[in-house]
Amino acid sequence: MFDCADHVKMATYLSRPSSKGKRPAIIVVHEAFGLNGQFRGIVRSYGEQGFVAIAPNLFTRNSCHV
Repeated sequence: MFDCADHVKMATYLSRPSSKGKRPAIIVVHEAFGLNGQFRGIVRSYGEQGFVAIAPNLFTRNSCHV
């Protein structure tokens, strides 16, 4: 979860390498179908390659206020 400025808790998917220290980071933005298994796999793949990768669920607000 990521705390937004307006106090909404945005769902996210995070992957990071097991090694410690500073790492490059990348933000993965999902397509119209949302944060699905395909995008979780992409985030995991970046983590395995040494990146800190995060994918925010940009539809969090829509699903919270239905």
